[in-house]
Amino acid sequence: MTLYDKMSVQLEQDYTCLIQYKLDNKKDVFLGSFAKPRRCRFCGKTEPDTTFKKVAHAIPHFIGNRTLKSLYECDSCNEKVFSPMESHFSHFMGLYHVLSHVSKGGKVPTYKINAQDKAKIVVGDEWTDIYCFEDENLSYAIDKDNRNFIIKGKRSYIPIDVFKLFVKMALSIMPNGEMSNLQMTLAWLMIGKFSLPNLFLIVRIYESLLPFNGQCMIYKRKPNHVNNVPCYLFGLSYNNIFIQTYLPLSDNDKALNGSVNMPFIPCESDRDGFRYLCFDCDLSSTEKVFSEDVSLSFTINS
Repeated sequence: MTLYDKMSVQLEQDYTCLIQYKLDNKKDVFLGSFAKPRRCRFCGKTEPDTTFKKVAHAIPHFIGNRTLKSLYECDSCNEKVFSPMESHFSHFMGLYHVLSHVSKGGKVPTYKINAQDKAKIVVGDEWTDIYCFEDENLSYAIDKDNRNFIIKGKRSYIPIDVFKLFVKMALSIMPNGEMSNLQMTLAWLMIGKFSLPNLFLIVRIYESLLPFNGQCMIYKRKPNHVNNVPCYLFGLSYNNIFIQTYLPLSDNDKALNGSVNMPFIPCESDRDGFRYLCFDCDLSSTEKVFSEDVSLSFTINS
């Protein structure tokens, strides 16, 4: 049995896919209704108490989503609540994004730890150039014994804001019929930096560089589930990256006891089994993390 098959069997014991969207459609896909007055799913305000003049992306534009858009996210929530969360996610994943060639419009942004630094990573049409300078935080190392080339950087971010962005993405694509089970989740998303325990993401990065081919999905727990698992899982796939988490505070999870398991959501890259980085990260803290070490290693082929 392949890794993909094992992951599928484990997931299907407890879950069924509730909704899935591709993020590389040729035409825009709008979630919600153009009917007036529009009502914001997040703050609950309606026109004219709030406005809907700007295009709201259900999944961040900077990871490559150009077509999945939300009609029930008002301008105020977009700009004042969720845009700062996107910034923290961008910093959290910055080194991985540039080395995975993640772009929002065909051009990968230059990676710099500080705006004034000379050190940077620049992705061109054929080459990735890494510029390192003494006394700056971007560096590299060669491990000859293990034949690894290691790129080292730094990142600063607010952990809970990274996690909350994934909750926001999940609630953006959640079918209307499920929202009554998630009112506590929605309230927690909007009340500021109030922490909960065990807020973690699972991040998987695969060896081969891949085109965007983005997808997002929600899995819902089956009534006859076998394991002690949360009601909703959210997955996001783009380029050679897959990130997943669960939605906290669902009404359907009040009966959960003890530790909660989160099975892997399989993706197409798992069919090959070449995963070179997999980690889970607890993002429960409300305190900003400054200059955290982050690195990525590559095997040197002779």
